Amino acid sequence: MIIDKIGQDLHKKGTAVIYGRRRLDYPQLRRGVSSLSGFFSGCGIRRGDRVAFLADDGILFAAGFLAMAGSGCVVVPLNTRYKVAEITRYLEDCRIKHVVCDEGAARCYEAAFAKAGMRPVVINSRELRRSRGRETIPLGLKYSDEILRQFSSGSTERPKLVSRTYGNLLSEARGVSAALKLTSRDKILCLVPLYHAYGLGTGMTPSLLSGATLVLVEKFHPRKILDIIIKEKITIILGVPPMFRILSGSVNKKTRLRSLRYCFSAGIGLPADVSAAFKERFGIYVRDLYGTTETGCIAANLDRNIERMLSSVGRPIRGTKISVMLEDGRRARPGQTGEIVISTPTCGRWYVAADNKRPLLKNNYFYTADIGKLDKKKNLYIVGRRSAFINVAGEKVDSKEVEAVLRGYPSVKEAVVLSVPDVLRGEAVRAVVVTKDGVADKAGLLKHCRQRLADFKVPRVLEFRESIPRSALGKVLKGFL
Repeated sequence: MIIDKIGQDLHKKGTAVIYGRRRLDYPQLRRGVSSLSGFFSGCGIRRGDRVAFLADDGILFAAGFLAMAGSGCVVVPLNTRYKVAEITRYLEDCRIKHVVCDEGAARCYEAAFAKAGMRPVVINSRELRRSRGRETIPLGLKYSDEILRQFSSGSTERPKLVSRTYGNLLSEARGVSAALKLTSRDKILCLVPLYHAYGLGTGMTPSLLSGATLVLVEKFHPRKILDIIIKEKITIILGVPPMFRILSGSVNKKTRLRSLRYCFSAGIGLPADVSAAFKERFGIYVRDLYGTTETGCIAANLDRNIERMLSSVGRPIRGTKISVMLEDGRRARPGQTGEIVISTPTCGRWYVAADNKRPLLKNNYFYTADIGKLDKKKNLYIVGRRSAFINVAGEKVDSKEVEAVLRGYPSVKEAVVLSVPDVLRGEAVRAVVVTKDGVADKAGLLKHCRQRLADFKVPRVLEFRESIPRSALGKVLKGFL
């Protein structure tokens, strides 16, 4: 298993994780995982327990996740950009038994934990180094053991909690490692958070499985990122389009980043001009990766003729089968557009809510709600999405959630939330509001939103109108807004 690979002779001298100025080699990581396993056991965390996990510290996240998953816990990583009210709701929705967090999250979400009646288990770097006698990492996980629950992106409806097993994660790690031909010589700069399916399944687990070095940053500072790429001789970058756009615009002259093998983007569509600008500035194209929370990584664009294939998200990784289905249920021919459906051992089997669950597969296929097409060589192209959600730099925003917060402001009578194009983020949140008294309290309303919503959910465009256009049946006519 992934955890059992840590500290093997093949990787014993290699660096496992770099976070800021701190470095952890594989033996140190293995000892840290073992130490945390004993610590968690002493805190009453047991196999099968649902554990919310909040940690910005990259080293603590990696060790903490491996310790809990290796002990058979069901880890529920939560977005550390959420506000207290959001974390409070998720703790209740997920039926969490324990909370594990780093010291920063413990301070930030103290009110949420108190309201949920939970005392968090706080981890720090001292726990990684603390000896607990004969340290062993619990093994014996079955492929069918559930070890992860993550919220889906919420691209077509309210985010759902996806259940994935040890077998799902291991299959994804092996598939990504094989596709990218990862070795212990690789250094993977993961610019996306590890609580996200992209960072966890495409970044962390394949890196550790292959004995590569996972490089994480505390904050996104473009000049510091470029210094890291050069100093550490980074071979692979994982990011999202806005990051690559910012990096391209952060220097005034061409700089060849000769150590790079691949630069990958996922989360939102990769604009052609972003990849072209990065190539012009740094001598390498940005390529697309494609995946979902339910399946993890599905495809990667590894084509040698990348100039001609930039519009594709690539071919399936090992063990994954991609099909395109027409509306009448027939399988599409090459070039025909339809819904992308996936058959893969990386896919979870259930959506879970409270103590209920429902299958996410239909006839052993996962229907993505993404619209696309395949060419004759099985290269996949994304055409669009059946979505009413807003994609802000890869973060999916539920318009209904934002509308509910807006309507919670005393003077708001009606609110409609839509997307608006944004050069940097792809899309941004736009809100149209009708007030009860006709007074436009923009500053007060935005303050109200910032106190209750993650920053990426707060409307960047806020308009006040006298009324909301509706059809004869009362449906909002968004085309007139």
